[in-house]
Amino acid sequence: MDTSTSINTDEENAAADEFERIRGQIDELVGILDNNVQRLLGRHGNLDNLETFAERLESKAREFKVITKRMKYKHVARRHKWSLCIGLLVFVLVAIWAGVFAFWLSWWYDK
Repeated sequence: MDTSTSINTDEENAAADEFERIRGQIDELVGILDNNVQRLLGRHGNLDNLETFAERLESKAREFKVITKRMKYKHVARRHKWSLCIGLLVFVLVAIWAGVFAFWLSWWYDK
């Protein structure tokens, strides 16, 4: 009977050791899960910050687009200012010449 008690005790010790090993694995998994949840919550905060940053970046991009269009217009106007002035002068001179020529023709035919 002593051997059966010894076997039962050995089995109980082995079962207790197995239970403790499984309990340790469960505690390790709970720790990993807790760490993952904490990292997930941290990422959520980071995603909120990233979303805010993206909205500000989009706003600044629209503002930049407006400013670049304005600067492009100013640059084109500055670059072509003399061309536009000369073109307008030629147009006015041609209009005056056409008016004088039309007046001369009407005067010539009215004679």
